[in-house]
Amino acid sequence: MLKFSFLYIMMKIKRYYLASVFIATILLVNQPVQAQNSYNPNSAYGIGETNLGAQGYNAGMGGVSIGVRSKDFINTDNPAAISILDSSVVLFNFAMNGKYSKFAATGNNQTAWNGNIRNLGLGLKIARFWGTALCLLPYSSVGYDIYTLQPIEGSKYVEAANYIGDGGINRIQWINAFKIHPKFSVGVNASYFFGAINTRQMVNSWTIKKVSSVQKLYFDFGLQFHDNISNDLSYTVGLVYGNKSELSFKNTIYTTVSSTEIEDRTTKSTTQYLPQYFGGGISFTMNEKISIAADYQYTQWSSLNKTIANVKYRDVSQIKAGIKVGPLQEITTNYLNRIHYMAGIAISNSYIERSGVNPKNFGITAGLGLPIRQKAIVTISAELGKTGTTEKGMVSETYVRFGVGVSWKDIWFVRRKYD
Repeated sequence: MLKFSFLYIMMKIKRYYLASVFIATILLVNQPVQAQNSYNPNSAYGIGETNLGAQGYNAGMGGVSIGVRSKDFINTDNPAAISILDSSVVLFNFAMNGKYSKFAATGNNQTAWNGNIRNLGLGLKIARFWGTALCLLPYSSVGYDIYTLQPIEGSKYVEAANYIGDGGINRIQWINAFKIHPKFSVGVNASYFFGAINTRQMVNSWTIKKVSSVQKLYFDFGLQFHDNISNDLSYTVGLVYGNKSELSFKNTIYTTVSSTEIEDRTTKSTTQYLPQYFGGGISFTMNEKISIAADYQYTQWSSLNKTIANVKYRDVSQIKAGIKVGPLQEITTNYLNRIHYMAGIAISNSYIERSGVNPKNFGITAGLGLPIRQKAIVTISAELGKTGTTEKGMVSETYVRFGVGVSWKDIWFVRRKYD
């Protein structure tokens, strides 16, 4: 006969209470990510900077994810991957990064520190065939402060103008993965996009501020197939797809003169789009100690509506590749043999083309996964990269990004026996 102690019952109540707090935090917080510091002159285009860096566990591997399966992190890029989660374990993920950037333009250089929470997630197995997760992460970030001189219409004179932008779009994901065969899983992301982009134009004593807010439900999909080539070698193949979907921004404009508001009005909604994308990835794992993975993703950013005269939006092809070595031994007194060692690269073109120039983006990464007892892995990563170009009045960015991620497991659903 099973007997449960009062302490055990209180522990169960506490765990469900913590899960409830976690879910409530995601659902009730209005703008949890936008408050983070972000600056990038290129975020003045479209819906802002969308390449915010890989998150958590796979950041050191160049961000490869489409063909990657792991019990150690919640894969937010391919929903089919979380079918591998343990049935008795609840998995918590947290990731954040900081970036030091040097921006260069014709006759002007500046530096900036940016920081963002990259992921807050909880995942678990509902049934043997069904894994689920709830995650909060940023989708785009806007942060710029541009000072320029513009001609006065009908005159040979110029006047100073200041353009400022901040805010961004966040994403709550409800991820579901279904194992329809021991070797084959499918998944779906049910996402809620929300946030606001704030822009201000200041000329002389006039300030025109526009607040563009958006809310959107969206679905994208993934699948994975995994099998053994031999006793020592296995592989996983993954595919992802998301359709083009309209983003309708509600715009409110505030006009002030010398700090006195003279007008507050809601204008016609404007439309942008979440781009259609598709991608594939593959990974190979040898002796559960060495993993090599690569992704390719094509994103149709050309569907964005044009907002600046000499700027075009271009489709993006992105290639990522990475390697992980370790742990060499799970149970050992030599801590170095328990560490996960990672490295990777990421290459893509920019989604912005200005005056016929479409710059390339490049980054190299390295990382360590540091196990803490049997319950957690703390991941630290670094990325050195370059985006953009100084041609045709564009801005180039050279950056170093540092990331920290925590993946923590807790056993919630195993009953304990007492004599």
